[in-house]
Amino acid sequence: MYHFAFIEIPTTDLNKAQAFFGKLFNWKFEPLVGYKDMMIIETGHEPGGLLYKVKSIPKKPSVFVHIEVVSIDEKLKQIRRARGKVVQPKTAIPNLGWFAYFATPDGCTLALWEPRRLAA
Repeated sequence: MYHFAFIEIPTTDLNKAQAFFGKLFNWKFEPLVGYKDMMIIETGHEPGGLLYKVKSIPKKPSVFVHIEVVSIDEKLKQIRRARGKVVQPKTAIPNLGWFAYFATPDGCTLALWEPRRLAA
């Protein structure tokens, strides 16, 4: 019963964030009815999420959202091409998998997770 319900990702530009995440992760977006500065994120899996507009991105993240991927190496290449930034390169957690931190073009820091079972 006590599971994550959804994830909120701040952005300074909703259109750019939709383009960035849509291209990298194939996410879809729809307006949140009644809220002009929020977009529902459809990832195809639970939990879903929400993009919300802020004046500035917080300087220090206190909670990290990890997005599961098949290949961190490939996704980091795509993030660089999409003008994102690698904050921490691929790092192993023995017997479990790998993680890496990246920043969106407007500076929101998120993480990637490649479980060992999906590793190529």
